[in-house]
Amino acid sequence: MLTKKIHIMIGMITGLVICLTTSNNIYGYHLVVWGSDEYGQVSNKPTGTNFTIVKAGSNHALALTSDGQIKCWGADDSNQVNDTPTGSGFTAIAAGANHNLAIKSNGEIVAWGADDCKQVSNTPAGNDFKAVAAGHKHSLALKTNGEIVSWGQDTYKQVSDTPSDSNFISIAAGYKHSLALTSDGKIVSWGNDYAKVVSDTPTVSDFQAIAAGRGHSLALKTNGSIVSWGYDGNNQVNRTPSATNFTSHIDGGEKFSLALTSGGNIVGWGRNTYEMLSILSVINNADAFTDLSIGSVTAYALAQ
Repeated sequence: MLTKKIHIMIGMITGLVICLTTSNNIYGYHLVVWGSDEYGQVSNKPTGTNFTIVKAGSNHALALTSDGQIKCWGADDSNQVNDTPTGSGFTAIAAGANHNLAIKSNGEIVAWGADDCKQVSNTPAGNDFKAVAAGHKHSLALKTNGEIVSWGQDTYKQVSDTPSDSNFISIAAGYKHSLALTSDGKIVSWGNDYAKVVSDTPTVSDFQAIAAGRGHSLALKTNGSIVSWGYDGNNQVNRTPSATNFTSHIDGGEKFSLALTSGGNIVGWGRNTYEMLSILSVINNADAFTDLSIGSVTAYALAQ
């Protein structure tokens, strides 16, 4: 196996730090991180080329390796990094503001980090879970039978308004709202309706992927186009690209969104904090991407 790696650290550009790794190791994917490095989100990213999923919290992130190990780094004010479970065999991960979730190979959920609203200690028991999502202080999980379970903060009925149907295939959590995708392509939203992020949810039934930002949401239609709604103070809604070549890898942050094209490029729109969007032309020239996730002011991606 021939492997070539180049590590590039580009210094501060109005607060921006980028860490790129290029590799022709065909057996896995490596991490690319850019944006704020206040808590070591960029400089402390784990090395290696065996990552399959990356998820971002507010100022920390976690990544899943090909053998099911979890690597976590960044802010650790609630032990969301230090308490990361060891071992292998995990199948799914999610990151909230300061807490994390993971699913074990037997379908059980493990949670750690901040627990001020019991988003950790009220984690449901059972071994029939297949997906997890985490918001600011609430969590939700998708069961193998298509039902959703929510727990944690319920100030805006993020928990008590959880739909009771059993036809869901995907879930996502924003700051204080949640959304879920049904098997027939419809989106259901609940929780805080700030900026109509719940009430303006599209009613058509041709969606295949969903994501949630702090106060806005976005979804991928079956034709490869993206629809956004909710808070638009940073143009994260009205500047949504109109192309039809996007994949299911989409995510919303606090002030901007990112989406992955079928060609492996990252497209971003919204507020250009720390020039995190304008630098995408440099990042896209270095790698072809397979996954992405957004923290408060840091972005994470997996590249070939």
